[in-house]
Amino acid sequence: MKWSLNYIAITNSPEEARILDECGIQQVMVDTEILGKVDRQKGKQTIISDHKIEDVTKLKELQLNLEIICRINPFNENIFNEINQAVLAGADFIMIPMIKNIEEYKLIVDHIDRRTKIIPLIETTYSLFNLKEIIEYSNIKQIHFGLNDLFIDIGYKNLFEILFSEFFSCFINFAVNNVEIVGIGGIGNPKVPLKVDSLLLLSEFLNLKSSSIILSRSFFKNGYDKQSIIEGLRMFEDVFKDSKKYRNLVLLKEQVQRLN
Repeated sequence: MKWSLNYIAITNSPEEARILDECGIQQVMVDTEILGKVDRQKGKQTIISDHKIEDVTKLKELQLNLEIICRINPFNENIFNEINQAVLAGADFIMIPMIKNIEEYKLIVDHIDRRTKIIPLIETTYSLFNLKEIIEYSNIKQIHFGLNDLFIDIGYKNLFEILFSEFFSCFINFAVNNVEIVGIGGIGNPKVPLKVDSLLLLSEFLNLKSSSIILSRSFFKNGYDKQSIIEGLRMFEDVFKDSKKYRNLVLLKEQVQRLN
């Protein structure tokens, strides 16, 4: 089963990974990032994972078709050891979060040394304004713009307000012109009523020319039923085929403003 968009799901469960693979999900993320996350996202209703790098090994042993992303911690005194563990575990990609210093970022890239692929996670104001150097130094095929931390760092009231910013669209456009796969944020299940309609949101992601999305944990609120997951993805594919039909910027802005 092939989809038009690149879908990423977050899990460390072999059982869930098998189901996601059967549904045609292209990538799963083992999310080991923990340093500073509780303080940054305190009161923001986000979920902090308890994943371990060893979980990458468990998923790789399944020999599934999907790729395994390991999101490591931001730069810290143990970061090179984390990278080595992720590489040995068989991670297809290492996602680098919270980039706040270009020299530290380059040290991470140099230490990975093409032993596996890299996904920079653009989720700080600093990484936005250093996007060109991050892309040029990394030799990457995929990049993701994370909205949870980005809206906090910039000072927006909620994570979707940035979608209406012209300066943000300029950064996305630069990434699209220089990187094969560009992702924006996460998205919930279109079959479940949400404060911000998932199909409206996806239509805006597509308007910005995003080609990859993270399926948020709320996408799996009703569990990992294969048929239900496929139905949700088919709804997303309908938006991909005719995003203009689903795009309603006025309604989307109204829904986003109600989150404040």
